[in-house]
Amino acid sequence: MSELIRVTNIQSRDYMTRLLFVLSLCSIFSVSAVQAAPKGRHALKNAEYEVSYDDGTHERVLFKNGSFTRKVHETNYTFKVSDKPILVTDKHIAFLVVGVSKGGTGYWGTIKQVDLNSNPPREIGSYPQLEDRVEVLDMKVSDNKLKVSIKKHGPQDPLCCPTVRDIVEYPMK
Repeated sequence: MSELIRVTNIQSRDYMTRLLFVLSLCSIFSVSAVQAAPKGRHALKNAEYEVSYDDGTHERVLFKNGSFTRKVHETNYTFKVSDKPILVTDKHIAFLVVGVSKGGTGYWGTIKQVDLNSNPPREIGSYPQLEDRVEVLDMKVSDNKLKVSIKKHGPQDPLCCPTVRDIVEYPMK
């Protein structure tokens, strides 16, 4: 009987040693996988973007919690990352809208292309600025084009409420 207990204890120790070894490998690989995994929407709010001003100057800045504010020649510029829509491709590239307000009621959005693999995420391209107060409904990539579904203002629409649906297409950068 004591011989059986001794053999069982040895087998049990071998099993535990192997189990601990496997678990340690899993933790090493899971940490690597988490670090290499694409970042989520929160990371886009703390990414690096290029912003431009009416005087033609521009700069790269790091947004904090989804916004960046700067006063240039007596004008307060507030840039904000839109919460929706955000498109993330299988290549870890995100497309989203960054809008700017200059103190009035206007809001001009620009679609930004962001590399989620960089740390912090970094803008790698942008598309022409949208019209004032355009609502972006959806974005998708198809036929090597970025297709953006929007609502824009019709001739009789009040400034608050665009009603005309359209699709704007941009060649992929």
